[in-house]
Amino acid sequence: MSEASPVRNETLSPALLERLRDDAPLSRRDLLALGAATMATAAMAACGGGGDANGGSGGPTGPGPGVVPTGVTIAGAGITVNLTIRPELAAPGSFLVVTSGTANAIIICLGANNWKAFTPFCTHQQCVVTSFAANRINCPCHGSQFDTNGNPVAGPAPTALTSFTVAFASSTNTLQVTTTS
Repeated sequence: MSEASPVRNETLSPALLERLRDDAPLSRRDLLALGAATMATAAMAACGGGGDANGGSGGPTGPGPGVVPTGVTIAGAGITVNLTIRPELAAPGSFLVVTSGTANAIIICLGANNWKAFTPFCTHQQCVVTSFAANRINCPCHGSQFDTNGNPVAGPAPTALTSFTVAFASSTNTLQVTTTS
């Protein structure tokens, strides 16, 4: 089995790992164990945030970790969103999740020239929030919901999301989000 295998070693028995390293023939039981481990690893990866089903557009699943959507640039702790490239973020009720590693935010549009931004990490167990619907920021992991001020209104989240400063520059049609408190 190559090192690029998606199966994590701790999910396999030592005997099966040895047969895989030696390229020994696998029994039906070995193949079933390998398949089960692969499925479990895929399920764990899916729970970790998944992919971006809508090209980073803030669709129903939102982007996974490390995704910088098109039209977004990161500089230190700042996020710049070019609304000419991302015009959908100007529509009330729209949102964009950015998880770059250095600058992370969920940006929501509440109305004409009215945006807010918060940390995208749920205060319950740090899952990435993935949607904004019916004026609620939603965490897919345990059902926490936050209002448009970042305050928890449902689920186990104990505290509010950290809010960030958002500035709109009409001359460049950009949003600047500063992700430091």
